[in-house]
Amino acid sequence: MSAKLLFLFGSKSDIKHLEEMERHLENAGVDYEVKVLSAHRNLEELLDFLKKHSGEYGTVIASAGYSASLPGLVAAISEVPVLGVPISSSPVRLDALFSMIEMPKGVPLAVCSYDKAGLINASLLALKICGEKEKFETLKKDIYK
Repeated sequence: MSAKLLFLFGSKSDIKHLEEMERHLENAGVDYEVKVLSAHRNLEELLDFLKKHSGEYGTVIASAGYSASLPGLVAAISEVPVLGVPISSSPVRLDALFSMIEMPKGVPLAVCSYDKAGLINASLLALKICGEKEKFETLKKDIYK
């Protein structure tokens, strides 16, 4: 299993929650990629990318706000574990969370907390899933120093 992480965002504006985290990922030597592909605005491009490339990653961390269809769609198509991170961009805020935790049977999607904290937890969990104990420990120490 590859240990490379894929961070998928539904909108460019959501990436701000990852910006500080990127320094920690690099300090821990985590191999990752960031892409913006919306389930609503770039559906064909998203589907094509997932069909061709999802097997290149150990885990996908998919983040979206509002109706947050992205994580569930990715979980339905991807060959690897998917972790959802709701983004609190909508006035309702709970809509993103509910759209992730209410997946039908047969579409496993793990869901972490919101925004920056969710991306931190998802990154740590992804490293555990990939069996990257040393990188997990390094990342955790770097985040909390």
